[in-house]
Amino acid sequence: MSFAWFTSAFLQIIFCVYRVDKENEIDCLIKGCNFLLKNIPNEAFMYHRNAEPQYVFQSADPNIFPYLLVNIGSGVSIMKVRSYFWRW
Repeated sequence: MSFAWFTSAFLQIIFCVYRVDKENEIDCLIKGCNFLLKNIPNEAFMYHRNAEPQYVFQSADPNIFPYLLVNIGSGVSIMKVRSYFWRW
């Protein structure tokens, strides 16, 4: 058995048993960040260039907007997120 055959058979089984939906990567990223910022303390920080210390970790807070989201993948994306309702 080759790896390609196994992969093909595995994917056929998965797609027959489970429904796989395509999602927008940026929407999922923003929803995940919103969840982390609201529920997990010390997951983000505020940076002040001339302050001491320069960055301070944030506690979990329901008031999370606005914030900058930096996504580093094959490129770099910087987005300002202003609300839960993200639009392109």
